[in-house]
Amino acid sequence: MGNTAFEQRKRANAFFRSFNCNPMILFVGRHISDEELKLVADCPWSCVMTSRTDAAFSTYFKKAERSVQEYTTRAEIPARPLNREKLPILRLCGVEGHTQEEAANDDAFLQSIGLSDGGADTAAANHAQELLQLLPSLLDCVSQMVVTGYRPETEGELSLAVFARALLAVPDGNVQFWDVDLEQPSGGQLQQIADRKGFALSPDKLADIIRERTEDVEPVTPSDSGDLYYVNNGPVSIRPEELMHYSYLATLLTDRTVYRIRPYGKLQYEKWFSNFLELSASNGPQWYGYLPHSTFYIKRSYEDTIVQLTRKMLAGGGMFDSQESGPIVLTGHPSSSKSITLGALAYRIYNEKLCPVIFIQNDTLLFYNGSQELDDLDNLMQYIEQQDGMGATRILLVWDCSSYRSGVSNAQNLVRQLNNRGRRFVLVCSAYSKPEDNASGTEFYRMEKTGESTRFVTCDQEHAQVIRSRQSYYVPTTRTLTEREVADLRNKFKEYSGIDPATLRSWFDRLGREGEPDIFNYFYKLIALLRPQLEEGLSREQRKVAQYVNERFDKILGGEKKKQELSPMMQAFLKAGFTPEEIPAEVTGAEKEGSDTEFNEVLDRMNLCVAMFSRFKLDMPSGLAFSILLDESSRGSVYSTENRALFHEVTNIPWLYYGESETGGDFVFRFRNALEAKIFLDNKGYGGREQVELLCDIMDLYGQDYRRSQCIDEELTKSLQDLLRLMGPNSRYLPFQQRKEGHGDILSNLDRLIEKVEDIRDVYGVPDVDMGFASIIVTFTREFYGGLWDETCKDWISSGQKPWEYDSERYSVESYEYRLKRLYEALTLANRCVDELDGTIRSRDDWYSKQHLAEQRDMLMVEIAQCNSLVERMGEEYRACCQACDAKPEQIQYSGCHMQYPEIFRQLVRVINRQPTNGYAYNVLFKAFLRAYDKESRSEKRLQYLSEIMQIVDICSNTEVLNRGANGRDEINENITAIQALSNDFRISIDEIKNRSAGEQNTYYDLYDKLLEANNPAAITFICQKELDRAKIAFRMNSQLSDYQVMMCEKIRKFMRSSENFQCITTNAYALAMLIRVSWMSYNERSLQGSAECQLTRLSQSQWEDLHGLCRQYFDRAEAAGRQPILVLLYALSTLQTSWNYNAAIQILNTLDEGQFYASARMRTPFMICDETGKPLKYSGTVLSTKDYSGYIRVNNVPEHLGSKTGIRFHRANLGRTTRMPERNSVLTDLELGIGYMGLSVYTDSGRQERGAQ
Repeated sequence: MGNTAFEQRKRANAFFRSFNCNPMILFVGRHISDEELKLVADCPWSCVMTSRTDAAFSTYFKKAERSVQEYTTRAEIPARPLNREKLPILRLCGVEGHTQEEAANDDAFLQSIGLSDGGADTAAANHAQELLQLLPSLLDCVSQMVVTGYRPETEGELSLAVFARALLAVPDGNVQFWDVDLEQPSGGQLQQIADRKGFALSPDKLADIIRERTEDVEPVTPSDSGDLYYVNNGPVSIRPEELMHYSYLATLLTDRTVYRIRPYGKLQYEKWFSNFLELSASNGPQWYGYLPHSTFYIKRSYEDTIVQLTRKMLAGGGMFDSQESGPIVLTGHPSSSKSITLGALAYRIYNEKLCPVIFIQNDTLLFYNGSQELDDLDNLMQYIEQQDGMGATRILLVWDCSSYRSGVSNAQNLVRQLNNRGRRFVLVCSAYSKPEDNASGTEFYRMEKTGESTRFVTCDQEHAQVIRSRQSYYVPTTRTLTEREVADLRNKFKEYSGIDPATLRSWFDRLGREGEPDIFNYFYKLIALLRPQLEEGLSREQRKVAQYVNERFDKILGGEKKKQELSPMMQAFLKAGFTPEEIPAEVTGAEKEGSDTEFNEVLDRMNLCVAMFSRFKLDMPSGLAFSILLDESSRGSVYSTENRALFHEVTNIPWLYYGESETGGDFVFRFRNALEAKIFLDNKGYGGREQVELLCDIMDLYGQDYRRSQCIDEELTKSLQDLLRLMGPNSRYLPFQQRKEGHGDILSNLDRLIEKVEDIRDVYGVPDVDMGFASIIVTFTREFYGGLWDETCKDWISSGQKPWEYDSERYSVESYEYRLKRLYEALTLANRCVDELDGTIRSRDDWYSKQHLAEQRDMLMVEIAQCNSLVERMGEEYRACCQACDAKPEQIQYSGCHMQYPEIFRQLVRVINRQPTNGYAYNVLFKAFLRAYDKESRSEKRLQYLSEIMQIVDICSNTEVLNRGANGRDEINENITAIQALSNDFRISIDEIKNRSAGEQNTYYDLYDKLLEANNPAAITFICQKELDRAKIAFRMNSQLSDYQVMMCEKIRKFMRSSENFQCITTNAYALAMLIRVSWMSYNERSLQGSAECQLTRLSQSQWEDLHGLCRQYFDRAEAAGRQPILVLLYALSTLQTSWNYNAAIQILNTLDEGQFYASARMRTPFMICDETGKPLKYSGTVLSTKDYSGYIRVNNVPEHLGSKTGIRFHRANLGRTTRMPERNSVLTDLELGIGYMGLSVYTDSGRQERGAQ
C-alpha cells in the first residue's frame, strides 16, 4: 500500500480531527489485546459496537466523566444511540453467561434427537444482523465508524458475510478499517469492499497510532500543561483536564483563562474592543477587557457597592449572619450593564488572590435537586475545597442569570441546595426583577466609607444602594449614565475604537442633546460606527451563502440524479441530440430557476426551524435538520453520497453553529445568537401563526420518524417539549413577559398545538413514558379554554355584565359545553397519567429517573387541582347561562371527575411535602381554600379548613419558596394575607377556654365545644396556631427560641396534652404533627425544621420517650404517602434514643417513599446522636471501603449490616478539612454519628462544626 511515515501521520491527524466535528462510532472485533483496548477506549466515542462477548469489555470504557450503557437487543436501543457522556455499547453477539449456556444446552439437546437448524451460530448471526441494521441510520451524513481488531478468521468472530451486508448499506466513505491483514483472504475481501464504498483501510494498528500521539504530547513540562488560581494569596496548581468535564456549566477563573488574550498595539485594540462590545452580553465575560492595559469596560457607579458587599460576605461578615451565602442580586432593566459589572466583580475578586472564583455562564441551567448540573457544580466545589490552603475560605460563585424568568428564585434555590450539601460560598447573580418597595421585611442600606473601612448603614428607600428582602440582597442598577461615566465612555471610544475624532465628537454632541444619557441608546448608536448594523450584515451574508450553496447543490446533484429531475421539455431537447449549450436559454433558465427555487425553499425551511429553536436559546438536533433538508419523499435515499456531500456544505453556513451539544450527546444546529434568529424569522415574515404551523410540521416529522423506526429520539423529544413550553402560556421566555412580542399570535392558535401534540400520542403512537406531552396537553387545554378564553373578552369583568351578555357568540351555551368537554378530557388524561406514573416510579431503580418522574407526577397533580377549580367555576357559569337563555343544561360528565376541596387539600399537601419550595403548589392550594371557604356555610367546617391551611401557611411563610406568582406578582403573599385576615374573624385563646365560667357560652365557645364533641381537633389546633402566631413562633426558625417563646410552647403543649384534648388530637394526623413540633420546641428550644445541619439535641430520657410515643401514634395514624419526612426521621431518632435499636431506626426510615424528598435536601443530616447534655456520643471504627471522596466504616457498637448496607457511609469533607482521605482498614477514633433521610452518617467534631452545627 505504499505506507510512508507521512501518510501514516496524515491518517492519524484525520482520525483525531474527526472527534472535533463528528459523532464517532467504534467497532471492536475479537483480535485485539486488553492493553490495546485500554488505549482505544480512552477516545471520546459516541457509540461502541463489538463482537466480543466477555463481560469485562464494557469496563474499559467507563471513566469518571463517562458512564456506560449496554444494549443486547434491538428493542432496548434508543433512536439515536450516540452519546459521549452515557456511552452506548451494542453487544452484537451478546454477553457470556447463563443465557448463552442455556442456548448451547438446548442446541446440544436438539442435535441429540436428530434436529438442527444451525444452532447457536445461526441464532448469534441473526442477532448480530438485527443490531447491524442500525448502521445506516447511525452512519448518517456526518458520523464515522472506526473498525479495529476485526479479523474474520478469528474463532467466534462475526461472519464477514453478515458484516459486509450491513457495510454495503451505509454511505460511501464513512468507515475506517485499521489493523487489516492483507495476507489473509479476508483482507483481500475487505479491500474490495473498501474500494467499492470508498472506505479507508490500513494495516496499521489503531492502538499504535493513539500511543504515538500520546507519547508525542507527554514530554510537555508541568509548567506548560498546568494552570494556576489563588487562595489566601497563595497559588494553587490545577491541570486543565480536571476542569474539562465542568466546562459546559462554569469556568473556574485561572491565569490561563483570564490572561489568554492580551491585546497590544493599535490594530489589536480596535479589533478586541469591537469584540468586547459585541460579545460580552451573549458569550460571557471577555476577560481581556478588564486587564489594566486594555480596560475596555465602563465602571458603573454601583460596581464598588457590589464589590464591597461581596468582600464582606466572603470574609464571613454578612449583615445579619456570618454564615450568609446570599444571593447578592444585581438587579435592573435590560442593558443596564449587569453582565459587564458581574465580569468586573469576578475579575477584581480573582485579582485580589484571596479566594477561588467560579463564573456560571449558561442560560439553560436550573440546578434543581438531583440535576446533573447541580451534582457537577457540587463536585467541582468539593474538589476546590479539598485542595491545600483552602481552610475555611469561601468560593465566590457568579451567575449571570438575568435572562431567566425566575432568576432570583433559581438563585435562592441554588443557595439552599449548596448549603444543604455543606458547601462554603457566596453567590452573586443578576436579575431583571427586584422586591416590591412595600413588601414586608424589606430593609434599605447605603455604603459608607470612613478612611480605609467600609460599612453598610440603614437609610431610607430613596438613598438605598442595597435592598435586603427575604434573605437576599439586591443592588439596583440603572441605564442612565453619570457625567463621569459619559466622559469615560467617550475616552474609551477615542482610545480604542479607531474612529475619526471629529466623527466621534459629532456623535457624542448629538447624543448629549437627545436628553438623559441612556447607555442602551449610546451603545446602539455608537456600535453602528464600528460595523454595519447586524440585520443588514446578516441579510447580505445570507444572500451570498445561499448563492454559494445553490451552486454547490447543482454540482453535487449533477449527473444521473439531475437528469432524472429535468422537465419533460428539457428531456425532449436532450433526446433530440441537443447539447445543454444548444438548448434555448428560456428553457434552461426556467429549469434552473425551478431547481433553485426548490432548493431555496428547502434551505429556508431548515434555517427557519433552526431560527425558531435559537430564538428561544434552544439547540435543534441535527437529526431533525437532516430530515427537513433531505425530504426523503422527493429526494430518494437519505443515505446517498450526494446527500452526504450536501449536508457537509450546509454545516458550513457561517450564521449557523454546528457541533456537539453543550450538554453532550447529540450534534446540533443553532444560530450564532438569539437576536440573529429573531431577525431571520422577521425577515421571512414568520410571525406567531406561521411559527405555530412550522412547529406543527416538525411534530409531524417527529411522529412519522417514530412510526417508521419504532424508536424514540430522546434528544428531539426533549427539545420539542422545551420549545412547546417556551412558546406556550406561562412561558419563561423574557421578551414574551416584558413586551408580549408575537406571543398573542401564538396563544390564539394554541388549539392547533394541542391538536398536534395529541396526534403525537394518539395518531403516531409515540410512547410518552414521562408524560411530558400529556402534561403539555393538560396545561395548554386548561389555559386555552380557561384564562386565555376570558383574556380576549376581559372587559366584561369590569363592565358588570355577564359574559354571555357581553359576547353571546363566544359565551354561548354550545361554547360552554364544548369547553367543559375539552377540560373533562384533559382531567381524565391527567388522572390516568398520574396512576401510570405511580406504577412506573415503583418499577424504576435509578434515582435520577424516579426523581424526574415524581416531578412530572406532582406537576400533573397540581394541574388536576387547577382544572377542578376551573371546571367548577365554568360549570356554575354554564348553568347560569342556560338559565338566562332558557336552555336545558346537558348532562355533561364533568361532575364525575370533580374533586371536593378535602381531596384537593390532601393531594396538594403531598406535593408540598415532597417539594416544599414549589410556590406553584402553594398558590393553587391557597386559591382552592379561599374558594371552598367562601362557599362553605358551616362554621365548624370553615374552622377545620382554616386550622389545616394555617399549618401550611406557617410552612410557606418560613420557607424560601420559588415561583411566588406570575408576572412579578407575589401571589403567595397576597393569598397568605387573605387567609390571615380570615383567621382574625375567630377571636379565641387558651386562657379564654381554660378560664371561662361554668356554663358560659358565646359563638366561639359553642363552636369549640361542638367540634370537641365530634372528636374534631380543628378548634384545638386553630387556637394553638393563634397562640404561636402571637408569640412569633414558626415551625421553621433558624435561631434559638427566647425564654418567652419556650414558655409559650410549654403552655401550648400542656393544653394539647390535657386528657380531653389529647383524646381528640390522637384521631388526627395534622393535630399530632402540631403537638410533636410544639413538644420538640419546648424540650429542645429550637424549631424542628429550619435549623442548621447537624443539630445537637438536649433532651432527657423522659422527653425522648414522650416524643417517641407521639411519633409512633403519628406514624400509625398518618397515611403512608402523606407522612411528613421530618416527623418520620424524628420517629427513627427517638427510637434510637430510647432503645438503641439501630436496625429498628433504619427500618422506620426505609418506609419513606423517596419521592417525598426528591426535591428537598435528601442528603442533609439534620440531627446528631447526643447525650442529655447535648454532647455528641463518641464512636470508633474501621474503614471497610473507599471510593473517590466517600466510603463505608464499620462503627463499633453499631451493627455492621443495617438494611441493605454494610457499614455506615462517610464523606471526607465530614471528617474535617485537614483530614486526608483514610485508606481501607484504617482505624478512626472520636467519631460522631448523625442521622438523616438516607440513614446514618459519620462525622468528626471539626467536620460537624464546618457544617454549621448548633
